[in-house]
Amino acid sequence: IFVSIISFLKKIPFAIIAMDLYPEALIGHFRNNYFFNIVKSPLEKIFNISYKSAKGIVCLGNRMKLEIIKKGVDPNKIQIINNWATGNIKKTTSNIYRKKWKIKAKKVILYSGNLGLAHDYITILKAIKKSKLTANDLQLIFVAAGKNICKAKLYAEKELNDNIIIFKELVDRKEFSKTLAIADLALVSIRDGFDGLVYPSKFQGYICRSLPILYIGPKSDISEIIEKYNIGIWFKNYK
Repeated sequence: IFVSIISFLKKIPFAIIAMDLYPEALIGHFRNNYFFNIVKSPLEKIFNISYKSAKGIVCLGNRMKLEIIKKGVDPNKIQIINNWATGNIKKTTSNIYRKKWKIKAKKVILYSGNLGLAHDYITILKAIKKSKLTANDLQLIFVAAGKNICKAKLYAEKELNDNIIIFKELVDRKEFSKTLAIADLALVSIRDGFDGLVYPSKFQGYICRSLPILYIGPKSDISEIIEKYNIGIWFKNYK
């Protein structure tokens, strides 16, 4: 918003790189909040003016592009540049983190990266609880940070046991591919209602290393890629 004001006053063109779509992503999280319901409309109008004022906009996927067009933006100003993969993209079979983190399960599901407001953690945790699996059968490893980590930890401590869920801090980028080597399935999640508003970059980090994907979320660009290329499975959010 401030950039668009300065651009207008100084007659300097600007571009927007939309990693997440605001204010929709923020409003989506606080959709039941009375205050945000009041400010929703004026916020959207202000942001929409900024988007329409931009000389160009970069977004991450087709559905995000459609959401931006709904703001009244000329489609010709929008370019899709898919997200990227970080660290060494060479696939490794290193088991250093399996030993370091004392992983004993036959199968491992890995969640790597941000576990933020737009990401679903509860569906997978409730599914594991219902499955009655033990840590010898399956372990879910969160190598993550973000707003929802504390909530995920509290649920796991209260409802699950037997070390079936492991939480670890993010590793250095140089170690990223080694942590991915422990995964049989790599987890991507989006909360219901956030399709087109976010596009988790971890997805590219997984697929460039040939990891099969477990996607939990609404129908999206990610689910369409999974179905088209048969690179994993996906489920809708728990309700």
